[in-house]
Amino acid sequence: MHRPPALIITAALAGVLATAWLLPASVSAAIIINELQSDNEQTVADDHGEFDDWIELLNTGSVTVDLTGYRISDDLDLADPYILPGPLTMAPGARLLLWADGQIGQGAAHLPFRLSSSGEAVSLITPDGLSIVDQLEYPRQFTDHVYQRYPDASAGWTWGRDPSPMAANLEPNHGGFLVLNELMPINSTVITDDAEEYEPWLEIHNPLLVPVDVSGMLLGAVAGDEFALPSLVLEPQAYVLVWLDGQPEQGVWHGPDLLSSSGGALLLAAADGVTASDVLYPALAADVALARMPDGGVWQSTVLVTPGQTNPATASPLLVINEFLASNDTGITDEAGDHEDWVELYNPGDAAVSLAGMFLTDDLSAPDAWPLPFLSLEAGDYLIIWCDNDPEEGALHTNFKLSASGEELALYLGDELVDSIVFGSQTTDVSTGRRVDAGLPWITFDEPTPGAANHPAVAAPVPGPTATLLPPRPNPFNPRVELAWRAPAAGEVSLEILDLQGCRVAVLHQGWLPAGTQRVIWDGRDARGRNVPSGTYAVLLRQGGESSARTITLVR
Repeated sequence: MHRPPALIITAALAGVLATAWLLPASVSAAIIINELQSDNEQTVADDHGEFDDWIELLNTGSVTVDLTGYRISDDLDLADPYILPGPLTMAPGARLLLWADGQIGQGAAHLPFRLSSSGEAVSLITPDGLSIVDQLEYPRQFTDHVYQRYPDASAGWTWGRDPSPMAANLEPNHGGFLVLNELMPINSTVITDDAEEYEPWLEIHNPLLVPVDVSGMLLGAVAGDEFALPSLVLEPQAYVLVWLDGQPEQGVWHGPDLLSSSGGALLLAAADGVTASDVLYPALAADVALARMPDGGVWQSTVLVTPGQTNPATASPLLVINEFLASNDTGITDEAGDHEDWVELYNPGDAAVSLAGMFLTDDLSAPDAWPLPFLSLEAGDYLIIWCDNDPEEGALHTNFKLSASGEELALYLGDELVDSIVFGSQTTDVSTGRRVDAGLPWITFDEPTPGAANHPAVAAPVPGPTATLLPPRPNPFNPRVELAWRAPAAGEVSLEILDLQGCRVAVLHQGWLPAGTQRVIWDGRDARGRNVPSGTYAVLLRQGGESSARTITLVR
């Protein structure tokens, strides 16, 4: 996420205007953003009886503050902040709700923007526009829950289940935040439990950046059995599979047979009975899941099955990399009779897709490595592309080969990533592909299926690649750069900025993260918040004893 420009402290102003102080910068800092709600359905109504987003300000100082002329923005670039019209005065210790409802005609406390429940930023700025009084970058939010400082007015932020507008913030209760994220009533070939049996399963996800104690939470079917979750803590953004197989003797995550092949409903309740998450699911075919796409999003039926992993954003991708073979000795041959590496593309949609403007690459830092020919791929069709570094042999021959020791493979539309896989060491004449066409997870095939439907007969696990940094964007940059990487598995991750002498400049992340694509923004500041000089820096990613590095250039 973007960071604000450096703080400029203005000279103190003195004097009295009526009963309100014209604040110096040092006093204005006493006004803080203390709590906000970006999805208010029934928590509190504004002065027009509407349940709108709100921001609570708190005056922690000892003097009255007149906010007239102060500026507020939901854009970290601070390009066009809204000027509060007033009168909005806050006595010492007073709280004020600003309604982020896009309806400034309803009064001085109403703002021209709404808050995004997927996360954004809020900045309060001095009247001269030069100093940031307070600023918050908040993550994803949840209906009728709250994001708050706790303890009240402290530096720490967290989610809470009990909003407290115009009152001291309450101790956060995280028990109501877990979400039912994916389920499969008929699991024939996808994944086995710890007893190596294919059983119905349900995935529960902790979407928070803090751990959640699941002790006392209940999972139940409507008018059916209940299952008490074990006394364990689910780590930040982690996933857990509950095997609903009716075999509790097999372990603490094995519960009653709550999933029905003909459809039904499930409910997850916190220890105090408050509903945390629920789902009404239809009848699903074998090996088809119902999943929130992306995590915590809209429920969709899909063969893009990701038990215990991050869900994809959509069940209907434009095109997919469906299968590939990076060491071909005895398999299919190209039109010249050569055994070459190949990639199979597949159109899972219900309409033809033009390949114009698309690129295939074996290097995520070079998205335009090889342009696809100007063809259309019909719905349900496959296309074999020969990765042989012989482009002169035809329109379906690339200018690169695949590495059997492992590398990157990606499909782009312009500079937008369509699909990709980072794979590890490959075995000669054994392909890697999706378990079923366009589906997940990736498995290996002793009998490759180029140009034909994938099958789940052989499901050996794909060798796990290491976490890999993606190309920084933009690069060169000033003053912010997005750093992204793909982690094939959850685990402890370290992301650091080093200078060219190997000295640590900043630590951007240190701790546990789930599998999937992660992103952070570096704002060109060191560990003490100071702007670093122009120059070239190294980005170093470490996970599981492996490392990945890239260079970035700051131009001020």
